[in-house]
Amino acid sequence: MAEFLWKKLKTLASFDRELSLNQEKKTTLLKKVEIEKVELTKIKIHITELKQDALLKQKQVDTLELDAASLNIEELKKKTAIETSTTKKELIALRHELSILETRRKDIEDSLISAWHQLELAEKALTSAKENQDALLATHTKIIHDCTSEIEALTSKTMLLLTQEKNLLDTIPEEWIKKYQNMKERVTDPIIPAIDESCSSCYYLVLPGDIARLKKGAILSCRSCYRLLYYDSDEEKSAHTAQY
Repeated sequence: MAEFLWKKLKTLASFDRELSLNQEKKTTLLKKVEIEKVELTKIKIHITELKQDALLKQKQVDTLELDAASLNIEELKKKTAIETSTTKKELIALRHELSILETRRKDIEDSLISAWHQLELAEKALTSAKENQDALLATHTKIIHDCTSEIEALTSKTMLLLTQEKNLLDTIPEEWIKKYQNMKERVTDPIIPAIDESCSSCYYLVLPGDIARLKKGAILSCRSCYRLLYYDSDEEKSAHTAQY
């Protein structure tokens, strides 16, 4: 079994790297989903705020219109009273009161013009937001759907990898599992090839006797970085090819 053990540990390391990568991708996607959900909420809140603002502006217009109508009635009453006035003193008082009412009406009319303008702006903003809302909601909803689909695919892939890893672990001696796990807690590449008679990570030279054992399928610890070493002639050839 020794001649195949390094291949099993190498496969185990490959599973662990893929599991770690899947988890990183999943975490990134989950964060993205949360961000998109926040954006959806912002859009809906924005529309609600614009609706409330338009309603408030409409109420202000309605109130001012009622005030203006009420003042018009008061003015008509005063004008009627002036026409039927019988004394000079009463006439002066009525004209003074009418002047006050006219001033108030003018102020209200000015406020009403401003309120109408504000209402128009609010309604335009609401209409524009509603026109863009559907497109924005569709965009963010699609992103959430796509991310969720990716998360589900990664979850399924992770479950398969865990099953494969468990089956593989059942074929590896406990002592080597412990050695592998101890090294995995310290580095991301716990098992690596020896290339050109040295560790391919820290480049510490491997003794000739150890190289001979590695070439027979043994697994040894690097005397410098303590990673698990194996020998694979194909990987060594590939490393040489990559150098040129």
